[in-house]
Amino acid sequence: MWKEKEPLKFLLTLENLGEVSAELQTYLQEHRTDEKDVQSALLLLEEISVRFFEHAPNVPVKVRVRSRRGSISLVLTQESEDFNPIAEIRDWGTESENYFRTLIFRANSEKLDYARQNGKNVVVIRARRPKYNMMILALAMLVAGTILGLVMVQTLSPERAGFIDYEVFDTIRTLFFNALGMLIIPMIFCSVVTTIAGLSSLSDTGRLGGKAIRTYMTTTFMAILVGFGAAYLLLPRKLPSAVQAMAAGSEAGEAANLLGRDLLIGLIPRNILDPIQNANILQVMLLAVLVGIALGILGEKIQVLNRLIEDLTNLFQVLVNLVAAFMPLVTLAATASLMINVGLPVIPLLARLIFAEFVAVAVMWLIYSIQLGIGRLSPIPFWRAMPGFFHKAGLPNYSGAYLPYSMELCTRRFGVSPRVASFTTSLGATINMDGACVHFVLCSVLFARLFDVELDGQMLVTIALAVFILSMGDSAVQNSSIISMTSILTLMGVPTSALGLILGVDAVLDMFRCGSNIIGDLSATLTIGKSEGEMNVEKYKEKPLKPAA
Repeated sequence: MWKEKEPLKFLLTLENLGEVSAELQTYLQEHRTDEKDVQSALLLLEEISVRFFEHAPNVPVKVRVRSRRGSISLVLTQESEDFNPIAEIRDWGTESENYFRTLIFRANSEKLDYARQNGKNVVVIRARRPKYNMMILALAMLVAGTILGLVMVQTLSPERAGFIDYEVFDTIRTLFFNALGMLIIPMIFCSVVTTIAGLSSLSDTGRLGGKAIRTYMTTTFMAILVGFGAAYLLLPRKLPSAVQAMAAGSEAGEAANLLGRDLLIGLIPRNILDPIQNANILQVMLLAVLVGIALGILGEKIQVLNRLIEDLTNLFQVLVNLVAAFMPLVTLAATASLMINVGLPVIPLLARLIFAEFVAVAVMWLIYSIQLGIGRLSPIPFWRAMPGFFHKAGLPNYSGAYLPYSMELCTRRFGVSPRVASFTTSLGATINMDGACVHFVLCSVLFARLFDVELDGQMLVTIALAVFILSMGDSAVQNSSIISMTSILTLMGVPTSALGLILGVDAVLDMFRCGSNIIGDLSATLTIGKSEGEMNVEKYKEKPLKPAA
């Protein structure tokens, strides 16, 4: 092994992998990298290195640490034949480690890059981004936008403030939502196809796969019901007149629903390209489900198309991240515009939305406790471990980043076998988005009331089924829920620009929904591990020792 002070370099082999990982961990920690990001980077390093060595056993891997303007990346290079180690492996067998690897790479796809350079295979792992928290930045933009908007109202004439709002703030919002609209159809199609194809392949896993799917589908259904209940009980039925006046200036499109003969017939397009060309969300989702089922049935017989869809999913996720990078600016513009056009009356409305989501998430926690009780497990040890879990893993941002921590908690603290823990936590990070379901339903009802969309039985069923399908296609990565919410608004006939109303508080809401997603994954893992007889119940009941002072 060799290394230099600047840049830090290693010659990696299977024999010194542990030693190199330890030194890299120390380096990242010394440079104030979040512990969650450290663990993710080391896990990716190990998995990618193993794949390199499987491809070329006798060829060492060069590892170089690259630090630029607060960002830290690990650059892995191997001189061998053309080989992409981060290409996804579609092996869903419960006994195979490839299943867990696949979900890890998918959840961290935005941190990975591959290139073929000068006869070398090069993988870049982005281990650390500049030390600012996106949630804190978003909240800062919320405060700044509020102050800016109020100052403009007090110091400028209504005509001047309206001119700046239209020419500057509205332009920024329109550009942002146009970019999201451009990505809606391909992102939803690819995400749903990838997820459904994986679920279809899970038939090979037998009882464990079926049990996990049933468990997650049940909690998803409960989350949708809880979302509707919280919306009808806690959200205002009559919105502030100033907020309604703002909505009156926007045109609502035609809403869709799923009931009635003509509508059912309309779900099946005459041309397979029509749904994409006409941006028909219902037809796109149905087509994605059918294509996903077909790909899952065919499996390895059509692996080229499987990988193409997965690569497209990763591509559009990167595009979403590029667009979402402008969210702090959009938050500033949207909040300032709200203060100009609506003023302070919008604040109690947003506070009601946050409160409703908090209550709904708390109800989901109660449901998880009942789930543990039905599985003959006391919920007390479970909840006793949660503060320490989130203290170690950090504030919730996106559930895919928590896979290593969820695995560790379930195996070391709760006594679940690695086989069950790796399978259920990974699957849950893909399809179990209970918090997202609550959020989608609450926002759907709020915007329906704002734009006078009739919430009759047909529309409620439409929203519920759309949320159910999109929750499976809502990747366990950052920012994908923006696309899902945009597509639901399109389905309801509500202009996507309406999302500007909640962009300022989305960072707070994201913390609620992500935390609920993670806790739901953990609860399901315990109940499934107990029912499979692959859990040490005595270890689960043990009270953890307090760290020494």
